[in-house]
Amino acid sequence: MHRGRLDIVVAPDLSSWRIKDEDVFAWSVDVGHLTAAEAEAIRTEAERVIERIERRLPPFCDGWEKWVPDLAWGTPELLGDWQSMS
Repeated sequence: MHRGRLDIVVAPDLSSWRIKDEDVFAWSVDVGHLTAAEAEAIRTEAERVIERIERRLPPFCDGWEKWVPDLAWGTPELLGDWQSMS
């Protein structure tokens, strides 16, 4: 679970976007993991990003939708005890 952020999922062609897991974000405020001021600052930043998406401003106009990782990089492996790491 994440705390203190709102994830914005954007279509590759920038035709749509949505905020992911708003219920988790609200819960974080309700249980005191985030203050109201922190939540407001995060929402303000999300609105700034959404404006950049809608206006097709960087980095949403730089061709990142065509980026692919170099196949020579391989697939990273998780450590055996990755679930116990925080």
